[in-house]
Amino acid sequence: KENERGEVIKYDVKPYTAWVKGNYSFDGVALEYILETLARCYDAEVVFISPEARKLSVSGYMKPYDNIDYILSAITEVTGVTFKIEGRKISVSL
Repeated sequence: KENERGEVIKYDVKPYTAWVKGNYSFDGVALEYILETLARCYDAEVVFISPEARKLSVSGYMKPYDNIDYILSAITEVTGVTFKIEGRKISVSL
């Protein structure tokens, strides 16, 4: 795409097209948004015990897995948040 001065601007389209292959791609997105997306995909409810965790910025590319534990453990590694799963409820703490 070109801007108003005719310069070519490059975009990373991966975050916008990853879903076509069933993958997740996030670039500097609030943890709250990511977990809302995962909650819809895994039929879960997310509860933030630590409100400040909502706004943590997260980037990453993930393939869907049968077990959400794998994705949550990857998020824990990069953010330091902890998750507690009770049935369909996922609690998020810092």
